Amino acid sequence: MDLTEAALEVARDFHNDIDFEGVDAWLDQQAQTLRPQILRTADADEGLQAFCVFMTETLGFRGSAMATCTAEGSFLDSVIANRFGLPISLSILYIALAEKVGISLQGVSSPQHFLCRCDDSPAGPIFVDPFHAGRTMTQIECVSWLKELTGLSVARIKPTLRVASARTIIERMLNNLRNLFLCRKDWRGLRTVQHRLVLLNPCSYAARRDLAYATMKSGRPGAAIDMLEECLTNAPEGERSTVNLMIDEAHRMVARWN
Repeated sequence: MDLTEAALEVARDFHNDIDFEGVDAWLDQQAQTLRPQILRTADADEGLQAFCVFMTETLGFRGSAMATCTAEGSFLDSVIANRFGLPISLSILYIALAEKVGISLQGVSSPQHFLCRCDDSPAGPIFVDPFHAGRTMTQIECVSWLKELTGLSVARIKPTLRVASARTIIERMLNNLRNLFLCRKDWRGLRTVQHRLVLLNPCSYAARRDLAYATMKSGRPGAAIDMLEECLTNAPEGERSTVNLMIDEAHRMVARWN
């Protein structure tokens, strides 16, 4: 899947009028401005630094605590308009523009904080943190910072610094939105996101159960009953009572409305 297009599809679930071509044209325009600066740099490391300066100082992209409190921090069109976002949405934007100017930047699904990775440097991988003003770290510096941030061991952190697939990145973005909507009890938003997660993981019992629950809570108990009964056929033994309770709740909701 194309990462930028997939991220815009997630945003389109909530912004019906999103302009895919407009976003791509904006990226092309920024690339046209940035490309001569990159060509003048002496090596890959200097080129990456010039790229990060352009993103943060010229375009003004930054991380913000506000992004954690609103779904807009995950939507690529809103990030471009507002100039702030979550680590993962900012990283997707960095990756999209870097590709257009010949810098190989890829996503890293590191614990608690999404990062970018550039393997062009002869000294080894360089990690970029778009949320914190595009700062760059060597692998040793990155592991040390993540160890302090998460409390995890070096042995557990190192495997997470591998390049993540577009599918993994989008799934992480959706899970961020899922957690936000669940905390806010935004059931319609949760149902929309959960539907995407089921499309990505059609064999996942947990994903289908959570979609059924969100469907019920968003005011569609009749549809939820069918979905929950289907979940019941392959629910783990320890989950069957929970699913039956949800089915009973959905039936009570239908009875109240009738």
